[in-house]
Amino acid sequence: MTKNVVVASNNGWRLVAFSLIAYWISLVLILKTRRDAVVSFSSSSLSSSSSSVEARGREIRLAVVTPTYHREKNRNIQTIQLIALQNTLCSTCLGMIWILVESESDWRKSSLVERYEREERPAYCERVLVKALRVKVERSKHRGVAQRNKALDWLEQQISYVEQDPVVLFVDDDNAYAAEHFVRATKIGKVGVWPVGFPSTKSKFEAPVVKTQRQSDALRSSSSSSSPKVVGFRSFWCGDLKNFKPRVFNVDMSGFGVRLHALEKVRFDENVRSGYLEDAFLQAITRSVLRRDNKTSENENEGNPSHLLNALETTHVSEIFVWHLYHTVLSGETPAALVVSKVPKGDSFLCP
Repeated sequence: MTKNVVVASNNGWRLVAFSLIAYWISLVLILKTRRDAVVSFSSSSLSSSSSSVEARGREIRLAVVTPTYHREKNRNIQTIQLIALQNTLCSTCLGMIWILVESESDWRKSSLVERYEREERPAYCERVLVKALRVKVERSKHRGVAQRNKALDWLEQQISYVEQDPVVLFVDDDNAYAAEHFVRATKIGKVGVWPVGFPSTKSKFEAPVVKTQRQSDALRSSSSSSSPKVVGFRSFWCGDLKNFKPRVFNVDMSGFGVRLHALEKVRFDENVRSGYLEDAFLQAITRSVLRRDNKTSENENEGNPSHLLNALETTHVSEIFVWHLYHTVLSGETPAALVVSKVPKGDSFLCP
């Protein structure tokens, strides 16, 4: 009798142990299946198949292009800046594609960018889809040209603006952004500009100048087509005025946004004069926009391209939501850094 009880007891413990092991294996398989599903979605939803992107087209309001690179002298900088930028993008709760582009050489040094595409993001960040790209970079006087053009080529191939037409923003990883910036950017109809803070310069900011005379009721309308007219810019640098023409668009890379359909085949030209990269890009886009809208002819005002400002819109002109933090200045030529969030009044630093 006692022997039977011992055998039964041993069998009971074996059954309990077997059940616990089976439960543990099942739990591991379930968790692995869920993780694989998330990783599969993260990578395949932005793969070479455009149909998977179009399926979520109604949620894509922004296409955020970020060229980035591995900092050999300070390997923590890229990690810190991308984490800060990701947190800002996620806090907007906007549907968007975040395109991270590195050079081939930087990609081999660090797998950080590739991990952003594969990693499982928390629920509050699920609307930020990530695409990681790499491109061969030749020596150029303009940093990030090859990366930005690679992202634009990918957008053209993968997104049909008939289904979705996000605003394309060029968001460098060494700038600072308020979440409100991205919300305002979604209101742009075709080509928009806005103020940018430059804490380390004499002016502390750059900003578009809008028409100041009494506006008509239509002009005061909130629609993008009747937004206040941009007539110029305030900037601490208006171009190489001694040797070259002044810039038409005195804006930083973070100071404008363009609807995908307005981009067409326009790309950044690495052969343009140093400091004129954004100006040449926006001149090409605004010429195309005005021609399509039948507001200008092919050769109209070629000698005075200021008419291209007619293609611009702005969602705000007095508040600053973007700051260019790493602008290089010569020692002793500028006072201490100062971050401003309001554009000062007056016509100081007004470009010709």
